[in-house]
Amino acid sequence: MEVPVYLIAGFLEGGKTNFINGILEDGFAREDATLLLCCEEGIEEYDPRFLRNVTVVTIDDESQLSRNKLKQLEQKYRPKQILIEYNGMWEIQKLYFDYLPSNWLLYQVMTFVDATTFNMYVKNMGALMMEKIKDADMIVFNRCTEKEREALRARNLKMVNRRADIYLENMDGSSEDYADETVSAFDLSAPLIDIRDDDYGVFYVEAMDLPARFDGKTVRFKAQMCKSPQFQEGCVPGRFAMVCCANDITFLGMALISSLSSSICIMITKQNVQLQEKDRMLLNAEKETMRANLMRAMSHDLRTPLTSIIGSSSTYLAQEEYMSPEEKRKLVRNIEEDAQWLLNMVENLLSVTRIQDEKGVASVVKADESLEEVISESVQRFRKRFPDVQVRVSIPDSVIIIPMDATLIEQVINNLLENALFHSGTNGPIDLVAASEKSGLSVSIKDYGKGIAPELLDTIFDGGGTSENHTGDGHKGMGIGLSICKTIINAHGGEIHAGNHLRGAQFTFTLPDWREY
Repeated sequence: MEVPVYLIAGFLEGGKTNFINGILEDGFAREDATLLLCCEEGIEEYDPRFLRNVTVVTIDDESQLSRNKLKQLEQKYRPKQILIEYNGMWEIQKLYFDYLPSNWLLYQVMTFVDATTFNMYVKNMGALMMEKIKDADMIVFNRCTEKEREALRARNLKMVNRRADIYLENMDGSSEDYADETVSAFDLSAPLIDIRDDDYGVFYVEAMDLPARFDGKTVRFKAQMCKSPQFQEGCVPGRFAMVCCANDITFLGMALISSLSSSICIMITKQNVQLQEKDRMLLNAEKETMRANLMRAMSHDLRTPLTSIIGSSSTYLAQEEYMSPEEKRKLVRNIEEDAQWLLNMVENLLSVTRIQDEKGVASVVKADESLEEVISESVQRFRKRFPDVQVRVSIPDSVIIIPMDATLIEQVINNLLENALFHSGTNGPIDLVAASEKSGLSVSIKDYGKGIAPELLDTIFDGGGTSENHTGDGHKGMGIGLSICKTIINAHGGEIHAGNHLRGAQFTFTLPDWREY
């Protein structure tokens, strides 16, 4: 059973306990049994008046956290929902990928910060603080004075986490939004808006969030001209600016400056028209090949598990009286495993309907998505089916945003993880590594098994990868899954490759147009 988890993050005296007392007083746990994991004890204590339906478990040391330990607590207390008051000195990434059971679904991450000590934590523990800022759905800064409010707004926190709702709570208990859309930091009535060097980051955030404010305005600022792969015949003006903390310096480019906007937009439009026409011709030429590959893969990947289900069920019906309980359970387990495999194949085939339009041409509807969130969803989905398999995840510390269909990319990652599990021939760990380099963004899935036969590398994505049964697995082919992985990645404008490293197989795909903050 899936259990919703609400994570309360932040450093000591940030207001976490007060918030928990407040929601409990408002009836958060009135109807649903709640497990409250306290990983950090401060001056404030939980109000016993509101703990009637709440079980509080204290975890004093991070060494006490493990997936098995948390699962035992769930089985013991049977909660309908879980609150975690997390220790500010512990890495949240470890909680996501190493500690949470697969059925514990992270519904919301809330970070609470004492505004009067924020600068100190950023200066001395910047990575830990930024982790809690960039991962949060809601951020609350307590004990704000006018000086703190101005300092926080000047830090451009929206550049670290654009999706979070950020609130500034004043000393008197009142609160206000971090972004005030009614007030501009600049004199918009001036004939020439001069942007000081120190104000460029503020201008960038305001221009990106509220571009209509600067429509038709003349703006002057000092900038560097950056050559970008997206603008082959032009340059993007911008400058390196501090994004929240001194160790986090990012180039903030303004692609829509009035002096360049018309020429750049015309150039992009022409390039897009040319690229779309080329893509249309290529995709039409590949359409029939893709269909043929899928049909060939289906003939193996769907027929063999169906044959196994029919054989197991027939044996059970004919020999039921003569079989031991263990033999019966083994046959039922085989049927369940093959049925799960068929379900996964159906999900893969349904993915094709998301990729192709009414003319059968591969295309996807993209939206800006966080790579970290997509990988987390994929790994949780995989661990839900295979809780005993170790998946080691490595992702960049920065926030990476990519235009994609998140459901389809999750399907690709899940297919590659299952492929590593079923075809490596070992029970070793699986590594999932995301890397952002000058050459591009890549996601790799590595196993530590027998690798891929060299003669299969050139055709492994064409639906015929198991034609000679090199996998040694009579019912789990990789044809449909890998063929659809290639189709999905190509539809996103990326590439996917298979190969061998020194100790096993490795699949790597790339995605274009990514942005790093």
